Amino acid sequence: MLHARLTALVLATTTLAISSCGEQAKTTSDAGTPTSSVASAPASSSSSGANEAANAPISPKGGRLTHQELVAKAEAICSRVNKKRATIAVTSLQDYGNVLPLAADEQTAAEELGRLNPPISMTSDWRTIVSDMQAVGYDTRKLGEASRANNLASARSEITSGNVSLTQMISVAKRNGFKNCATTS
Repeated sequence: MLHARLTALVLATTTLAISSCGEQAKTTSDAGTPTSSVASAPASSSSSGANEAANAPISPKGGRLTHQELVAKAEAICSRVNKKRATIAVTSLQDYGNVLPLAADEQTAAEELGRLNPPISMTSDWRTIVSDMQAVGYDTRKLGEASRANNLASARSEITSGNVSLTQMISVAKRNGFKNCATTS
């Protein structure tokens, strides 16, 4: 009987510790977005968490995706953004006003990427990719606004700023085996 109580206590403590770790990971993202919206949820969550479960990846490894799962999910998101980029023709600085719809897609993609929970070994690189995608979306929006306002000096500045984030994102994505997330077309 004592053995059964001790086992139950150890199990409860372990469950609490794992849940706490999941919550910490959820709230400490550098990008200000959760690393997983259901990081500590058990596999059999209640129906009230159905929305969260639909938006967050579930993996047998406590919510963490394998490298292959992460690449597959992220590549689909990046492919969608790259297809949108390919539809925008820019031949002059004034044409950058046409990128405003792309900015919304980039920001949505950053949010979707931020919900993916990478393998532990990729956590730092993944945060870089997500934060750079957020910065690219922000810079694209500012670029479009500056161009529409005919503020070409500000537009040039946003191009430079966006290229820094984009270059870093591409470099880190390539290093981790991504293709669509490591290109802009």
